[in-house]
This record gives sequence, structure tokens and C-alpha cells, in this order.
Amino acid sequence: MLKSGWLALSARPSVRNARPQEAVLCLALTAAFTLMPVRYTPAGVGFAVPLVPWVPAGGVVINLFLIGSLSWHALAFWAAWMAVCVFIYLVYGLHHSQGE
Repeated sequence: MLKSGWLALSARPSVRNARPQEAVLCLALTAAFTLMPVRYTPAGVGFAVPLVPWVPAGGVVINLFLIGSLSWHALAFWAAWMAVCVFIYLVYGLHHSQGE
């Protein structure tokens, strides 16, 4: 089976079987990422994504087409399922809310 390598490290079933070298590696990586310098962007320079209005609009159009191609049985099932989910969410939220 898996004896060594990164795949073996990620496929371990529990921490109890971990070797000391793996613990040191995890601690070293955590320390390295914690101590990395943070780059700040100057004011006025924002984050830009290429094709930002077109890709989301295309996704909306494709999803509307796919939803429109569903049968009314599928849409009714979806509506019933969403009603059940919203009901459970509201009951859970009201029960576990901080405010009275």
C-alpha cells in the first residue's frame, strides 16, 4: 500500500500513527506560513478579475437555460425540497438564536 510520500501523509487514517518527522514537518510549515510577510497594496489599486462582467453573466444565462429545460415534475420536487429546507433552517435559527 502507501509507504512514503505526500500521498501517504495525506491518506493517514489518524494522528496516532503519525511519525515524529511528520509532526515536525507540520509544525515547520505552520511556522513558515505564520511568519511570512504580508504584502499590502497601495491605496487606489484594487483587485481586478479579467472578464468579470461576462463570465458571471454567462454562468447566469447557462443556469437559467438548464433550469428552464427541467420538467415541471423536477421543478415541483425542487420547490418542495427547498420549502422543507427553509422550514428546517428557520426552526433551527429561531431555536438557536441569541436574541429572544
